[in-house]
Amino acid sequence: MKITIIGGGMAGLSSAYLLTKLARNLTKDRDKDLEIQVLESAKEVGGRCKAFVLKDSFKDSFKDSFKGESNRKTDNCPHIIFKAQVYGMIEELGITDNFYHLENGFEFLDQDEYFTYNPSQNKLWAMTHKKFAWGLQDYKALFKLACNLKIFRKNKTVAQIFAKSKIYKKFWYPLCLAIMNDKPENSSADIFYNTFKYLIKRGFSSFNIYKPCNNWSDDFFHPLTKYLENQNVKIKTNTKITDITTIKSDYIILATPLSQTLKLLANNLADDQVSHNPITSIHYQLDSKLEDTLNQYKGLTHIYNRDNNLDHDLWFSINNNIISTVHSSFADVDVDYFKRILAHNLKIKPSLILDSKKIINKHATLNHSQENLNKVQKILKSTKADNILICGDWSSSDTFPTTIESSFISALRIQAKIKNLIYEKK
Repeated sequence: MKITIIGGGMAGLSSAYLLTKLARNLTKDRDKDLEIQVLESAKEVGGRCKAFVLKDSFKDSFKDSFKGESNRKTDNCPHIIFKAQVYGMIEELGITDNFYHLENGFEFLDQDEYFTYNPSQNKLWAMTHKKFAWGLQDYKALFKLACNLKIFRKNKTVAQIFAKSKIYKKFWYPLCLAIMNDKPENSSADIFYNTFKYLIKRGFSSFNIYKPCNNWSDDFFHPLTKYLENQNVKIKTNTKITDITTIKSDYIILATPLSQTLKLLANNLADDQVSHNPITSIHYQLDSKLEDTLNQYKGLTHIYNRDNNLDHDLWFSINNNIISTVHSSFADVDVDYFKRILAHNLKIKPSLILDSKKIINKHATLNHSQENLNKVQKILKSTKADNILICGDWSSSDTFPTTIESSFISALRIQAKIKNLIYEKK
């Protein structure tokens, strides 16, 4: 059986990885082995998670401060994973040393105060820090979220569940941004609930958070590519597909963004019917004097802004002397403004934050409103071709937010479908 995977991002390569495991487990009485190829339009695999050479983006006057490391890379924004599904693949690949455990979980920085929240410690209801002093509204909201009676969550957003909480701005809002890649007013309470339910089923240790020590390309995609090639998976980059009818395979897996998937399917449901969330990342190069002095912020830290505008809050991470920030908007992200916020909270001189590079992704993730998710399900149901399977973080949005974990979950579904198809053909 020949299988072609279009798209070499997290979903496509996870599918290839899981299918190689399936191929090894097939009994000898199968008349055909699995022949797998991955076609990627870019020159490198990794999709939206692949790293780029930041030096090439900065001005010439700052390039020499990289101390001769001409190929130092950074991710387009800080991507994290839970110890749920993807980390299992990391363990199987033997690359756990490439990943950094965020022992403090989520970190929060508010002027002179620094505090943390680690969901893996199972202390959601016992937080004693004055910033997270729970009130009656918090317990009511948590009951509505976690109760098996879906009526409390149906067609509700996270904001509608938690907005009356006195720690909404301090806790629920930034936590929703970190987990859902979306603002609470956009996020389906059902999906937020499913995320916790999914992880809790695997034990609270699955809430442990990890990120690459360097970047996703070097620490994950390159070792994964090498493994797949050793398993006889053919990976072709710089290969753009515009007509899937030209591909001669038993099955085609479309592991592409929603817009590209619709084009390949010649689907008359327009991509602009579905709402997306923009994400802006700003990468600030630090002066070499600060090398290794801010290592405590290697994880994922949230900064509160004093102007009471939640859009001006930000998550950031520091790696290889680069500050990478992530913002859930793109219209009003002022590079110099956030530079001053970072300098103030990190207690460094603004002059020590040198150059910057702003990256805007207008279609980074799906809007997680229930109305939007219903549109996605309509698109998925409209795919009638028997030999075409859909994969990708957006295709799992009925159960999980559009994240790295969701890409892997969609790949697991692909593995199960291919297994069923193999046995049906017996």
